[in-house]
Amino acid sequence: QRNFDQLCLISISRNAARWASVSIVGGALGAMIGYLIVIGDVLEIPIHDALNCGDGRPSNSAACVLTSRGFLVPFIAISVTLPLTLIGSVSKLGHSSLFAAATVIAVCGVVAARGFSVLSEGGLKIVSSTSEKPSLDEPNALIFSRWGWSIMLGVPISIFSLGNHMQLVPCYLEAEAGSRAQRFFPRAIAASVASCLLLYLTTGVLGYAAFRVDVDADVIKNLPSDAATVVGKVLLAAHLLL
Repeated sequence: QRNFDQLCLISISRNAARWASVSIVGGALGAMIGYLIVIGDVLEIPIHDALNCGDGRPSNSAACVLTSRGFLVPFIAISVTLPLTLIGSVSKLGHSSLFAAATVIAVCGVVAARGFSVLSEGGLKIVSSTSEKPSLDEPNALIFSRWGWSIMLGVPISIFSLGNHMQLVPCYLEAEAGSRAQRFFPRAIAASVASCLLLYLTTGVLGYAAFRVDVDADVIKNLPSDAATVVGKVLLAAHLLL
């Protein structure tokens, strides 16, 4: 079978396969909208600064209106995301996927460098949780475990991550049967999972160590407004697009 929907059809009943297809379409649509919103958030400030919208120029000027998320999101959707959907083969996204992976490593590097810098200064201590509210913790405390209902905020991310696995079937089957690509596919999956685990842990732990109780859900927002941060934001937006 050539795609995830057909795999569901032969693996489970027809009615269950239809519900699976509905959930895939809904999840993909939600993920796409979420990506576009994040891209708009990430690019809004760099573009705003590049056009000097905060230095005496009226915020309602024509140029500054173009920096708003309300413009960026539909513009990117129509000019970039929609044309990409016309690509007929997953394999044609190989180069863009490689670039996307490189951008992730670069952004993680920006966050990690900041975290390492703070840790090298010392003064931090690992303690047990004192409260379910991070705002009540000591400024220099590093608390790597805490119980509270806010932990449920991680559930949508887990569901989204599982949804990404639907690309495995067409990627595997687009390769020639018995080819080197198919033989090395299990290794590629293992390498992907291992690298993602490493990058998530690095960004999460070092991002938290750098900003502690003030860390934002989007750690990029915590970074100072310097050239490295701007480059990181642009690369992150490029990754999300790809």
